[in-house]
Amino acid sequence: MKKHRQTTLTIKGKTISVDVGVRELILQLNALPGVETYHSCQGHRGQPTAYVHFGGAGALKLLLPLAQMILSEEWVWSARRQCHVCRGCYGRLMTLEICGMGIVLRWNPKHYRRVLAMAADLEKLA
Repeated sequence: MKKHRQTTLTIKGKTISVDVGVRELILQLNALPGVETYHSCQGHRGQPTAYVHFGGAGALKLLLPLAQMILSEEWVWSARRQCHVCRGCYGRLMTLEICGMGIVLRWNPKHYRRVLAMAADLEKLA
């Protein structure tokens, strides 16, 4: 599998490499109080999901607002009939999972702008 182009970020004194396609989201999440990102991927051809795994003391506060945003987005998409709400097909917009000591947000890479907008809304709540 071909690796994605990487970019280097310095976050909270640590230098990390992330996929170029999730750079802005990583910056937004790490700017939230008590939140840190662990792993991320911008998605691959044939793998219809991108993801970010994040946690920290502030992550739990984001769980309910993020879930509400995702449910709202799925309702909007199903109402517009542009994309059906489904668990496991390419049409899936976003999912939220509790994974180990953190939270995993998965999305269809073509909806990255919507994910960034949701992260910006989380900044307003923090």
